[in-house]
This record gives sequence, C-alpha cells and structure tokens, in this order.
Amino acid sequence: MNVKKIPGAVFVICLALFLMIFPSAEIKAEEINYKEAVYDLTTGGTQKFVLEDEAGREIYVTIEEVSQGKNVRIADKTYAVSYESFLQWKAGYNVTVKNNCIKSVNSGYVETYRGTAINKRLIKESEKQATYYFSYTSGLLTSKCGVRTKIEGTKMNVYLS
Repeated sequence: MNVKKIPGAVFVICLALFLMIFPSAEIKAEEINYKEAVYDLTTGGTQKFVLEDEAGREIYVTIEEVSQGKNVRIADKTYAVSYESFLQWKAGYNVTVKNNCIKSVNSGYVETYRGTAINKRLIKESEKQATYYFSYTSGLLTSKCGVRTKIEGTKMNVYLS
C-alpha cells in the first residue's frame, strides 16, 4: 500500500477552512455587532461583545452584573462595563440602574499596556445616558477614546464615542 504524506501547508489550509465552517463555541458565545453592544437587563449575567473603532480595531466589551442580593429587581442593579483595545488599554466603570434609569456611574479606570491615558472623565449626562472619555497616547500619536452607555427600556446599549 502506497501512502503519501500531506504537506504541512495543505494541512494548515484545511484546518483553517474547517475552523471557519465550524467555529468554536467560545467564538459563538460572543455577540458580534460592530456598531453597538446591546446588553439585555432581563437576562443579566455576563455578556460579551465585539465592537470596531474608527481605525478598524476590534474593541472587546464585557458587561456583567455586580451582585446586590436576592430580592433586588432584575434591572435595579449595578453593572460593570469594561472594554479593551488589544495590547493597548483596558477601561471600565460601574453603572447603577434603578427603574430602568441610570442612578449613578462610578469607579472609572484605565489601565494601559503601553502608552498613557490622560484627561479621564466619567459623566452621567442624563438619567438615560453616561459616557466615559479619555485620551490615549502611544508614542507620538494621541487618540480620543470613550464609551457611551444608554438605557433604552430593558436594554443597556454601549457605543464607542
């Protein structure tokens, strides 16, 4: 019996095609919507999203419930919003929601992997909207970054700003 070996490049191409056709469960678990992350307050828990900034970079957004006891209404909780630009920075803040309105925002932070973050501002703009702004400097380039959270009914929408 004459058996030929498959060249390494052919194997890699076949594997890549297989993974494109049958993606892993971990990738399917993330919502992919490049314009906004829509967190369902009635579902709660931890929900992950991928957004795209103006430069085409992916920004990974995670919104998770912060435990506040058993007898708290579903939407009357604090939610941790975090977002990350791969190998550049990670930022986030807490949003406290009561009666489907933003009661407060606090605990804003930015961690940089390289470069620096300046001009950090976390602002509750209305009972339905809050935004976290900062400027990120890496080398000679400075870019304005930010995330806006809006409450619309039982949804918390997160946009890059």
